[in-house]
Formats: sequence, C-alpha cells, structure tokens
Amino acid sequence: MVALLDSQDIPVELLELFKNQYIVAQFLRHLQKNSLITNIRYKNEDKKDINNLTSFSIHRSTQVNILANVIESLSVKERQRGLSTALSNIQSYILNQIDLENSAGLKNFIGHC
Repeated sequence: MVALLDSQDIPVELLELFKNQYIVAQFLRHLQKNSLITNIRYKNEDKKDINNLTSFSIHRSTQVNILANVIESLSVKERQRGLSTALSNIQSYILNQIDLENSAGLKNFIGHC
C-alpha cells in the first residue's frame, strides 16, 4: 500500500484499513528501527510511540524498492487483487474523512491522489 501513495505524510489510519492495527504498528516499528521513515507526526506530542502516530513519510528510494519487490514477487492476478483492495481502502478513507468533516485530513491526502 505505501508503494502506491505519495511518500510524504502517509496517514496511518489508511494503512489500518488495509491491515489491522497490530500489523501496521509492527510494520512501522520495523521501518522506524531501520531508519526508513521520517517526518513522524503524533496524535499527542507527549506520547511518542508507534501506537500514537497520525502520519509518517517514507524515503522515496525505499518506496521504489518496495514497489519493485511487490511487482516482481506477485503474479498479475495478485497485483490486480492488491490494487483493487488498495483503491477500495483509499475510497473508504476519503469517504470517512468526508463523513467526519475532516477538511485537514482531506487536504493532507490530496497529494496521494
């Protein structure tokens, strides 16, 4: 999913639509441990841990490598299914932001479209 988005200000909530909160937190821990994410934003600046993230940025080269690996390792059908799921989750995220009247969330997401 992160390989299909703009590398800047990726909303954690969007990833949690794709995979459950535990898997997303584990994924982000691994990225952070290996210094592969930057510009981390927290819901509460006093509590700086993975479970308190709102968004993060990923190095562009890391993103390119993830996408290349996904393309190489998946069959055409698996890629189509993954892309369909990703697009469905993006649509759900946008509709949820509209329902919440979260204009800041929508404005931050425009770069991903």
